[in-house]
Amino acid sequence: MSQRAARLQRARGALLGRLVGEALGATTQHLPPESLAALAGEGPLEMRGGGVHDVAPGQVTGEGELTLTLARELATEGSYERERVAVAYVRWGRSEPFDVPQPEGRAFPDFPETPSVAEGVAARADREARCAGALARVVPLAVWGWDLPPGELGERAAADARLSHPDPSCRHASVALCFALARAIERGGTPVELQRATLEFAREANLAASVQAALQAALGGAGARGAGASGGVSSFAPSAPSVLGAAFQALVREGDPGRGLSALARQGGAADVIVGVAGALYGGLLGEEALPGTWREGLLACRTTRGLTYQTADLLPLAEALARA
Repeated sequence: MSQRAARLQRARGALLGRLVGEALGATTQHLPPESLAALAGEGPLEMRGGGVHDVAPGQVTGEGELTLTLARELATEGSYERERVAVAYVRWGRSEPFDVPQPEGRAFPDFPETPSVAEGVAARADREARCAGALARVVPLAVWGWDLPPGELGERAAADARLSHPDPSCRHASVALCFALARAIERGGTPVELQRATLEFAREANLAASVQAALQAALGGAGARGAGASGGVSSFAPSAPSVLGAAFQALVREGDPGRGLSALARQGGAADVIVGVAGALYGGLLGEEALPGTWREGLLACRTTRGLTYQTADLLPLAEALARA
């Protein structure tokens, strides 16, 4: 396989993995302990749908729809235009989504009465939010900007996070994830190599201490339910650094995406976001074909009534348009 073909496989894998993981996690998100106990095991879960939102098999939740929103804006414009992206996010907020996380519900419910939509939504964003919505939706930016200098890509990631999650820990988690995915798409490698390179980047870029601690814990032996000082991932709305750390933990500890992502999904909690971020790392590093075929097929076959922007049927050509690989 040529280098270009391998990069394209990883680029497609990153976007597929992000949304496959969310669709899988949506079926176990916030389930009671007795329901999670019925899913015990070590093999891959089936993508059956259901869960607290009663999703169809392969259907994504709110963060996944915003991921698709950003992906389509980047593919259409060929660049990250913060004002246009903010307008697209507000259109999502006005589309009566069935799953609206609190920070996004505060930032994107309607158009602000300001000359700049981006500045208007950023002004009303929740400055206390520490959760991982911005981290989850930023994946298409890394697929699009895999060949940008890390500093330029990081500036765009931070600018996007600031629209709804302005806290430094959220912005810096998005920066770290974009670096990791861009590096994975460009050169592949092993999970440990990727984790160490991302931690080195976080230190050199002076990212938030909670982000550095979560990345360090991913290699140092913290359990999959926690990420050191950044907080556990099994809470209702885990912090962005803890989700990033848990995703890296899964990648480093379990080389098989089907087993690794299923293990995260079986923990419940905010599984749609956590498994989605981990899926992006698995797919971005190992390529689309490493993801279970039945999951990929389920995602691509899913059809909903949520409008063309939020469908996943054309995800593969969309990833190719983003990657320019």
